[in-house]
Amino acid sequence: MKLIDTSVIIEFLKGNIDLPEDVVFTVVSFYELLWKVLEKNVKKELSVITSLFVLSEVLPLDIRAVEKAAEIKVKLRKVGLEVNDFDILIAGIAKAYGIEEIWTKDKDFKNIEKVSDLHVKLI
Repeated sequence: MKLIDTSVIIEFLKGNIDLPEDVVFTVVSFYELLWKVLEKNVKKELSVITSLFVLSEVLPLDIRAVEKAAEIKVKLRKVGLEVNDFDILIAGIAKAYGIEEIWTKDKDFKNIEKVSDLHVKLI
């Protein structure tokens, strides 16, 4: 399974890339996309995003994922690296659910890769 980060979902929705079949998303990515669409009040985009997430496997942010995210945050801080908390939560979800690879355009995930056993594929 490949976890698809918000940045890659955006590229997919724009028609710039295709996604492989064995993908999952996170509830954090849904949040990141949803608030932006609601703020812009774009109903067509809202429908597309909602449909994508309803029809796909969406991993939750639960206690186990938060524990994994907190561990990643501590490791990052110990080596002096700062990463957006949403990215850390997405990585925590990946760790909690046994996901080995994250697809992203966000180079911050490469810092997460340095302190975890997650593989990051920059698109």
